[in-house]
Amino acid sequence: MKIPAFLKSIHSTELVLIAIFIVYLVFPISTPGFMAPYIESPLGMVVIFAVTVYLFIYSHPILAILYIFVGYELLRRSGSTSVRNVQVVHVKQSAITAPSATNSQTAYIQHTPSESERDAEIKALNPPQAQTLETQIVDKMAPVGKSSPLSFVESSFKPVSDNLNGAAFV
Repeated sequence: MKIPAFLKSIHSTELVLIAIFIVYLVFPISTPGFMAPYIESPLGMVVIFAVTVYLFIYSHPILAILYIFVGYELLRRSGSTSVRNVQVVHVKQSAITAPSATNSQTAYIQHTPSESERDAEIKALNPPQAQTLETQIVDKMAPVGKSSPLSFVESSFKPVSDNLNGAAFV
């Protein structure tokens, strides 16, 4: 069995990491609840970015590219873990209920209103305007469509043009 040349350049530790990354990507392994806030924090994102840069500089490019997908999945799965662990409290006419999150959607998807709700809110914020005094006066005094037909006056005046001094006709 002949081993491809690009596999010969990968060290055994890098092969183990590639195998772990593939297992993490293929199976739905959720992020532990206690780690999710640290991963979602700005410092956690900087660490993920720093590890990505380090892998691109000091390891095989296949491992670094695979880690980009692992980092994305880690952020996505830690976001859904933190939403599942946090219980939202709604106050409704002196009755407090604490429903859990509906599924693994992130918070911004759960609380984004639908298009019809946004349209209704915008219509409520922008009621139809009453006709202003200016438009009433213009409608009253404008002669649009109410004037007499045009009449031309015949005159004996004939305009004469000057010498063009070599100018071209346009």
